[in-house]
Amino acid sequence: MLEKDSKLISSLRLPLAVMVVAIHAYISLAGWSYYELQNQCLGSNVAQFFMISLSHVLCHIAVPIFFLISGFLFFTNFGIDGQTTLDYFKKKLLKRIKTIFIPYILWIFLYVVYTALLGYKEVLKVGLFEWLNDHGGISMLWCSRFWNLDRVDFWGQPALSSAPYLLPFWYMRDLMVCIAMTPLLCFFLKKRNQIQMAVVGMGIISLLYFTQTSLLVPGFTSLSLFYFGLGSFLSLWGKSLIESFSHYKIFVRILFFVLLIAEIALDGHNTTIGNYIYPFFVVSGVAFVFNTQITSKLNKWGGQKYSFFIFAFHIFILSTVEAVLSKVILLMTGLQITNNNISFADNYPILIILIFLLKIVFTVLISMTIYQIINKYCPRVCNLLCGR
Repeated sequence: MLEKDSKLISSLRLPLAVMVVAIHAYISLAGWSYYELQNQCLGSNVAQFFMISLSHVLCHIAVPIFFLISGFLFFTNFGIDGQTTLDYFKKKLLKRIKTIFIPYILWIFLYVVYTALLGYKEVLKVGLFEWLNDHGGISMLWCSRFWNLDRVDFWGQPALSSAPYLLPFWYMRDLMVCIAMTPLLCFFLKKRNQIQMAVVGMGIISLLYFTQTSLLVPGFTSLSLFYFGLGSFLSLWGKSLIESFSHYKIFVRILFFVLLIAEIALDGHNTTIGNYIYPFFVVSGVAFVFNTQITSKLNKWGGQKYSFFIFAFHIFILSTVEAVLSKVILLMTGLQITNNNISFADNYPILIILIFLLKIVFTVLISMTIYQIINKYCPRVCNLLCGR
C-alpha cells in the first residue's frame, strides 16, 4: 500500500466516525418529523432542512467509505509476502476475530446491559428473560431492529433495513458477512485471472447495488458488497485508492454537487425519487473524497485512535446529551417548547440547529474523554473493546 493511501485512510477515520454520529443526531420533534409532515426537504423548516442536508444526505457517504477501506485493507500484501492463499486467509480471518467479532459481541452485550439498567423497572416487572425476549432474544445479536418497512428496491421487492440491538453495528454485522465472502471475491477479482472475470464480478455487484436489489438475508446487502468488493478489487490489482479516483476530477466534482443538491431537495433516500438517485450520489461522494486527496493534521495527535470507540459508544449517550442540551439552552433563553412543536421550530430554527450541532460536538468529546479514561486505567479492556 502506498504511503499516501495509508495517510489518507488514517486521516479519514475520525471525520467519518463523526459523520456517523451526525447521521444519528437528527432531531425529530413530536408533530414535526419528516415522517409526519410527509414533505420534501425544500418545503420544510429551516432547521429541518439543515439537519436533512447533513444527517440524511451528506454524511451518508461515511459508512460506504468504511466498507471500501475495509475491503482495500483486507487484501493489502496479498500474494507478495510468500504466503500461500490458504495461509493468507487463515491469518486474516483469525485477526478479524480479534478486531471485529470480539468487539462486536462485547459492545452489543454492554448495550443490552445498559438499556436493561435504564429500564430496570420494566425488567423487574416482567423478568429479565421475558424482557430479553421482548427485545429480540438471540436476534439482538444479529437482527432485532427494522426500519424503512415501506421501501422497495428497483424490482419492487421489499428492501427494509435491519440491525442488531446496537443500531450502528449493522455495519459490523455486514462487514463480517463481506469478510466471510472474501475467498469468493478473491476468486473472481484477483489479478491472476483474466480481467474479463474481474469485470464480470464487479459488474454483477454493481448491478445489485445501483438497482438497490434487496438480498433478503439480514447482513447481506448490496451496498456493503459493492463497496467492500470495490476496495478488494483495487487492492488485489495493486491500485492506489487516491490514484484510482483521481481521474475525471472536474466531472466527479460537478456530478457530486449536482446530485448533492438533488438529494437534499428530495430528502435523500426517504423519498421515492431520492432513493433511486441515492446510490449514484453516494458513489460520487466517495469518489469526491478520494480524488480531492483530503489531508488532515489529525494523525499528528492520534485522532484516528478514537474513531472506533466514538462509532461504538455514541449511541449510548446521544439522547441524553440532546435532553441536557435542550434543557440548558431553553433555560438560558427563557423559552419553552409547547405542544405546538412545529410553531416552535419555525420561530426558533437557530436554536434547533444549535442543539443539533452541539449534540454532535459534545457526544464526540464525551466519547473521546471516556476512551482516554478507560485507556489509561484499564488498557486491556480498552484494547478488547477497540479490537486491538
